[in-house]
Amino acid sequence: MTPSPQDPLFWALILAVVLVGSGVLIRRYRLAARDAEERIRALRREIDIRDAEARHLVHTRVPTLVRGIWQGRDTGVPAAFHPALAGTPFLATHEAVLQQFREVATQATGRAEDGAKAAVSTVTRSMQGLLNDTTNAIDAMLRRHHDPAVLADANDIDHASSQLVRRAQAVNVLTGSWPGRQRRDSPLLDVVRGGVSKIRDYDRVKITGEPAYGVVSGSVEPVVLAIAELLDNAARHSEPGSDVQVWFVQAHNGVSVMIDDSGVGLKPEAKEAAARLLTGEEEVRLTQLGSRPKFGFPVVGVLAKRYGFRVSVDQESIYGGVRAGLFLPSALLVTVDSEEPRARPHGRTGDERAAGAAEADGKATEPADVAATSAPGAEDADEPLLRADGLPQRRRRTTARALPEERTVPAPPVRTSRNVGAFARGVRNAQDRRTSESEREDD
Repeated sequence: MTPSPQDPLFWALILAVVLVGSGVLIRRYRLAARDAEERIRALRREIDIRDAEARHLVHTRVPTLVRGIWQGRDTGVPAAFHPALAGTPFLATHEAVLQQFREVATQATGRAEDGAKAAVSTVTRSMQGLLNDTTNAIDAMLRRHHDPAVLADANDIDHASSQLVRRAQAVNVLTGSWPGRQRRDSPLLDVVRGGVSKIRDYDRVKITGEPAYGVVSGSVEPVVLAIAELLDNAARHSEPGSDVQVWFVQAHNGVSVMIDDSGVGLKPEAKEAAARLLTGEEEVRLTQLGSRPKFGFPVVGVLAKRYGFRVSVDQESIYGGVRAGLFLPSALLVTVDSEEPRARPHGRTGDERAAGAAEADGKATEPADVAATSAPGAEDADEPLLRADGLPQRRRRTTARALPEERTVPAPPVRTSRNVGAFARGVRNAQDRRTSESEREDD
């Protein structure tokens, strides 16, 4: 029997159905709302992750890539900040952006470096031309004048020019050029003295010992330049009145030139940076050197890698400073016959004897190339002042030291002036004559 609408039971059933249906709908709504909220929270988390990944790309990954490319060491970039994004199109897009950025930055850096090298090379070549003109002008002064004051000033200018030449050579090395013309084999002691003559504080360098080896022709100028840079670094970072000691260590496979200074030493991080530069494995770019460039270690590292010697500054000197070592392997060395200079048929020329007399008088102002040879322990055979390669030649220092002790009356002023002029002209004439002979041999 069906309940009648007028029956209260009917309405009770209707109300029960409505209540049950409403409960079901309300439950479904709540479940749907909960699912929506969870979905919203998941989307928000994903957005936060992608925002964080984008910030990681901008603030960490791209700058690391730029620094590596700028420093010539593209060691890669840090991984993604959130591993959950691995394999997603979003992260794949980031990787594509990094790759494009790497290609563009590498091309831009290379073009900037090539442009800088071309510009700097052009400037240094023009500087070398001006320096050659300066040298010619000094030669003319030395031939015309006999006044010791004029000659002393000319020698100072000549020494300053040699330092400018060294700086131009250093910059040329960083641009990939040859540091200088090829010379004949030279005794290692003369090579070291050549480096001494190219620094400002040459009179503070003291050389002890004389190895019985020479440097092969193709490595003479690079080794001279490397030693000059190491000596300049040692002198500039030491007390102004202190000495820079140079000595030699012979081994079965080569010879080391040791340089001790009395500076404050290097901090561990500075030693690590220097070690990287001196290996030559780290590319040095002109565009990285900044507004106050430091050429010393970068130049030495480039030369060491190019010509096959090794340099280190990881030891401490006995004075608490830095001990630099330049190791020349046997492949870069030749044996030097110590008796060969005495076998010259006619001894020194008249100009060279006049130069020696001027030095014995103790009145002439020595040029940088010769003054550097007054280091202790360098008691060498009597030879010309300059070799064909332009390096200072070895001389017997014992006689030069003994003569002033025997003198009781100073030389008259006229004799001093003549000796200074003869000394300077003898140096220049000997250099010009032997340079022309060397060039004829090279031809």
